[in-house]
Amino acid sequence: MSNRKIITDVYPFPISEASMKDLTDMELLFLTREKATFLAAFYKDQVVGTIAVRPYDGRIVSLGNRYNLEETCEIIKCYVDKNLRKQGIGSSLFNEVERYCKEVGYKMMYLHTHKFLPGGLSFWQKKGFITILDECNEQATVHLEKGLVNNEL
Repeated sequence: MSNRKIITDVYPFPISEASMKDLTDMELLFLTREKATFLAAFYKDQVVGTIAVRPYDGRIVSLGNRYNLEETCEIIKCYVDKNLRKQGIGSSLFNEVERYCKEVGYKMMYLHTHKFLPGGLSFWQKKGFITILDECNEQATVHLEKGLVNNEL
C-alpha cells in the first residue's frame, strides 16, 4: 500500500507539508539521526504497520515549555493496516519503540493523536499514556505523555 493511500485512508483532511516530509525525508529524519528510529511490520512482503520516534523539538505552541528537550521524544507515524488491527501489531511495534526509548536515555514520551482515528486514543491510554491537553479543535487533537522512569534494560 502506498504512503498516499495510507494517508488518505486515515486522515480526512490534507496533511501538512511537515508530515509529508516525515515520509519523503525518512533517512535524514529517522534513520541517520541520533536518538531516532522508524520501525515497520511486514506481512507477505507488504508494510502493514509503522511507528517512529525522534527527539521532541518543542514545536507544539500550546504545550509551551513543558518538556526538557534533551530527555523527551515524540512518537509519530503509528499506523496499522485497517484489515490487520487488533492482532497485536501495534502493541509489538510500540513495545519495541518503548524499549528503544529507554535504551537511548529518554525519560518522557510525547505524542498527539486525533479523536477521529479509530481506536487511537484508547490504544495509547492502554499503553499508559495520559492526556495532558485536549485541544477540542477541528482536528480533534489530543496530546498525551508517558514517563519512562526505569531506563535500565
